[in-house]
Amino acid sequence: MGPRGSAVNFGDQLTFDEFDAKEELDQGWNGEKWGLCCMDRATKWRDCIATKAKSGPEMTRALMEFTGSEASTRLCYADGSPALTEAVHAIGAHHGTRAPGAPKNNPVAERNVRDIKEGIASCAKTAGTPNCYWPDCARCYCFNRNTDIQRGESSYNLRFGEGHFEDVHKKETFPFGCLVNFKPQQNRDREYREATVPRAIPGIFWGYKLNDTGRFSGYYYCVALTDFENYGRITWNPKQISVQQTSFVTRDGGQPVFYPLQLRWQYINQTLPGVEGVNLPAGALPLGDPTATVTATEYRTR
Repeated sequence: MGPRGSAVNFGDQLTFDEFDAKEELDQGWNGEKWGLCCMDRATKWRDCIATKAKSGPEMTRALMEFTGSEASTRLCYADGSPALTEAVHAIGAHHGTRAPGAPKNNPVAERNVRDIKEGIASCAKTAGTPNCYWPDCARCYCFNRNTDIQRGESSYNLRFGEGHFEDVHKKETFPFGCLVNFKPQQNRDREYREATVPRAIPGIFWGYKLNDTGRFSGYYYCVALTDFENYGRITWNPKQISVQQTSFVTRDGGQPVFYPLQLRWQYINQTLPGVEGVNLPAGALPLGDPTATVTATEYRTR
């Protein structure tokens, strides 16, 4: 791999590698079986974009999403697999190859993959979300890393040169899976609230919508808390949630960050009844004690 000193601007030198999630229990909730982990060496901007196959078109789409419409990519380091080679050629970059399956030949990419996979595992456990949501968790984790200020600098500013995220957009960042209040999409508004109820509803923070340049679009992704009612029961389907776009998201800054699904995840994964597949008690909530018997409506009025 070339010296990092030769990478000055975003796109001068990219490194990427993929991990597989082909096993049934590892797949994403929309059938994603691969994660392409990319990092720009000049800015340390990173992302993980899920794909349904390790094919040339799928890897090309993912790599183009990472580079954005403004960047001119000069050099990419990746293994010499046909799919990744096709993707690099599609964006017009030079391909610095290594032998497929030889991690010692690209330690930077391997460390990035390991960091992202560990970040996904940690965030999902903290959030209390099922493993199948890893594609969304990965992108949220990476974006929060990109906007984090370390020693007075952030990858967001290094890439775009416009300032740090919160200074530019006057918006907050949120951890994946935390409790927020958000305004539902206009076409979904009355599904989640009555006319006399405040417009903002409780929800799970899901991530950030980026535009084609890689910048924040001004919209967040959120999921209504009620979409997770019955989470953990046999009747609950991970695909029943609806990810909504919204520009209005708030969190009570005076309170510690709260993860509504965390106790439910702990019941499912860290108790004997949970790991033995015992169905959850009737009346259990996605918030708080999973053996509680108060209704979701009673909880939301507290």
